[in-house]
Amino acid sequence: MAASPIFFVAAHSSVQNHIHLPEGFIWLTGGKTAVPVVALVRNAEDWRELSESFAPGLAAAMVIFSTSDFSAADAVVSERTIAAELSVVADICLSLSLISEELFASDDPSTGLLLYLAVRGRSLKTATNPNAPAIVDFFAERERFVDFDERLQRLVETSLVHSVFEDRLNVCPRCDSARLLIREQCESCGSSNIKEQAILHHLSCACQAPEASFRQPEGLFCPKCRRELRHISVDYEVSASVIECHDCRDLTQEPVIGYRCVDCGGSGTGSDLNERRIDTFHLTAAGRERVGLPSSNEHRAVGRPSRELVDHP
Repeated sequence: MAASPIFFVAAHSSVQNHIHLPEGFIWLTGGKTAVPVVALVRNAEDWRELSESFAPGLAAAMVIFSTSDFSAADAVVSERTIAAELSVVADICLSLSLISEELFASDDPSTGLLLYLAVRGRSLKTATNPNAPAIVDFFAERERFVDFDERLQRLVETSLVHSVFEDRLNVCPRCDSARLLIREQCESCGSSNIKEQAILHHLSCACQAPEASFRQPEGLFCPKCRRELRHISVDYEVSASVIECHDCRDLTQEPVIGYRCVDCGGSGTGSDLNERRIDTFHLTAAGRERVGLPSSNEHRAVGRPSRELVDHP
């Protein structure tokens, strides 16, 4: 039976003495020349210091565990949880161990992002976040990669990653927020204080007017001839309906769709809104081949809830 692989973990000195590694993982200490696949740090400052000793591609792709709230980390761990978290990323560690030193040494920024995606075997997908003006989190990986958009665009241009339409958002033309209150409103004044009213047709005198014009405390009375309307289809009929604005009293056949921005307070009609396209990004077969990993390679996703990584063939 083949021996289980051993993976090396690099740690900042501030945390190494407080964490015990499970079987299959050992600390990378002085004198060892092995390639670490996991980095354990407290925060961004620790990571900046530790990553200076790694090749650019390795630093971009390796698993990062943090003992505090480091937004670029794959997971937050403790002495109690690290064994479970390491078991989750075991497949990623195995893929990292298969990457060539040449790729790890590459200083091409887009190669680092490619390696990151390839070893995780997942796609980039936005996650809904109602607390953000954009409504979605445009990839937690932004926290980890400088010039993330430029790197991703380069991978798309070279066909190593391809984009697929996911959704389209309407956004405020003033502040780009997607947190909008959509409502029907008056075409004349923009007020949402509107109500649909029936148009009554008095059959005897041919008067047609909104129902409110007929309504009296004692019942329905024609505003033209003053006769009482007792029975529908005998005395009167409902011929249509209109939208009445209770602010400007304007009557229209149809309301318009309008909006009010929760963030900046701007308002207008639906035709004023801008659009934002949302794409999902998938690693292509060429991308997998570029890093030397099997096209059927699959791993489990790790990370915070704001990152949603999904399988893609």
